[in-house]
Amino acid sequence: MTHSNASTLLRELTNNTAASAASLHEARERPGTTCEVDEETYFYYLEVLPPQFMDARCYCFAEGAESYVLFWRRDDRYFARQLTMAETEAISKLAGIPLPGDW
Repeated sequence: MTHSNASTLLRELTNNTAASAASLHEARERPGTTCEVDEETYFYYLEVLPPQFMDARCYCFAEGAESYVLFWRRDDRYFARQLTMAETEAISKLAGIPLPGDW
């Protein structure tokens, strides 16, 4: 996975809205999978802790030294993807933010 900037990586990660996990819990257990979440879940994770990264399209959530969970909204639907550690490291590097747990 080689990207020139955070925007191209995020565009690639958020382009796929096909749910490969039935729930956020399932997605969190299988890094690299996407699920649809409800609006309440999307805003819960946005507000429970400050996002580690946020732009106009999406935000990254992490608690401790775990990989990021990427949340985004498209039209009236909400999605989450449990990132792999390689995806987390790529976003951290391209966006110039610390890895989870290094704050």
